[in-house]
Amino acid sequence: INLDPREIPFHKFKDVYRELMERINFPNQETFVNVWKTSVTEWLSLPENRKKTCADLIPNNIPHRFKAILTAMAQKNISIPNGKKKLKKHAGFKPREFPWVLKNALMGKEFPAWRLRPAFYYRQVSFYKKHSLICKSDNQYLDMVQGMAELFRKIGFKGWVILFDEGESITQARITSRSKSYKLLNKIFSTKNDAGGFYPVFAFTHDFFTQVADEDYDRVKIKTKINNSVQSQEEIPYFDKNYNAAWEKINIHNLQNLSSKEWKLLTKKLIFLHAGAYNWQPSATVLEKEMNRELSKYGGTEARLKLKLLVNHLDIEHQKQVLQGS
Repeated sequence: INLDPREIPFHKFKDVYRELMERINFPNQETFVNVWKTSVTEWLSLPENRKKTCADLIPNNIPHRFKAILTAMAQKNISIPNGKKKLKKHAGFKPREFPWVLKNALMGKEFPAWRLRPAFYYRQVSFYKKHSLICKSDNQYLDMVQGMAELFRKIGFKGWVILFDEGESITQARITSRSKSYKLLNKIFSTKNDAGGFYPVFAFTHDFFTQVADEDYDRVKIKTKINNSVQSQEEIPYFDKNYNAAWEKINIHNLQNLSSKEWKLLTKKLIFLHAGAYNWQPSATVLEKEMNRELSKYGGTEARLKLKLLVNHLDIEHQKQVLQGS
């Protein structure tokens, strides 16, 4: 996704989460809801999972609100006799509405708790009252992204590769927004990927690293407090640490000024990765020649645009093979 500060500012991670969920793709154009329901059914049918529930499949770091939503999605409604459906106590029983509410709530759209509770009750989510159903913190939405990546792995996928483009736009925002963004970035950079599945890739220009290095990490804001009619001032740091020092060891791959030999090696790797990701058998030798020929026409073009050109070429060749097979 493009981190344009006017559209999807990184420090508003709820907006980032919504955009990511909108763009999830699964094989055969399946929706996440269908993939999830099928996976839960198959998982619960295994002999070793006979005493487990849907909730046992959901990673612990997924926020409570979303654990309840995922559980409700995978479970059926309580059976209510027709004669009792019109009773006042079942006014919230709206089975046709539940799938729509749950799907949109999972996507990060605003739904107050009272709209969700009937779906949780009638879909037999036993634990939904144990914690708050409110989820507003940007950190919670980052937890949700990382949790979903782990969930994808649990249900049979290799994980979630997320490309954040225009990462340098993070440093173009005001200092309060930058400090929030750096904190979220630091959580991503410092997370140990023990469970696997979460693979974030950020595209930065050198401007980003220059700004991070030049930040005044000792800068503070003055907050005025009044206690028992006594006014006092408190200095609050904008940044909770020196991120330039903290990020010295992150993996940075410089894609500028690659030699023709390096581009050829990169092309080979792209073909291999694309074939594995989409499960097809390309004619690697022919494709390499075609892609290298294309690259030779765009000598001075930005590296990211060259990469996009190569991936587009692979997408087209893959589609050709799919059409020929059908």
